Amino acid sequence: MGFLIGFQVKNYYKRKPGTENPTLDLKFGEFTLAHTSPFLGQMVPGQSIQAFENNLYRAPIYEHGPSETDFLVIRKVKFSFLLNLAKYHGLKIVPFV
Repeated sequence: MGFLIGFQVKNYYKRKPGTENPTLDLKFGEFTLAHTSPFLGQMVPGQSIQAFENNLYRAPIYEHGPSETDFLVIRKVKFSFLLNLAKYHGLKIVPFV
């Protein structure tokens, strides 16, 4: 079973009054107009929120640059991996066998 199976990225956008076709400069996901925030809190007009979403739950995501202190630990029964995430750019898929 892989990571993020069945997930999609959605971009929730609250339209500004008087605008017809908003333009977003987001790399991933599908565009969805939102009248209210899909999470706790308020959305101001013109604001967008990205989220991972499937049938079970919805989680907000935020773009950020890698830091030298970001690591990924993959632990298996017999061994573990420690990867420095500053070396990787973009979306990577790590298969589990």
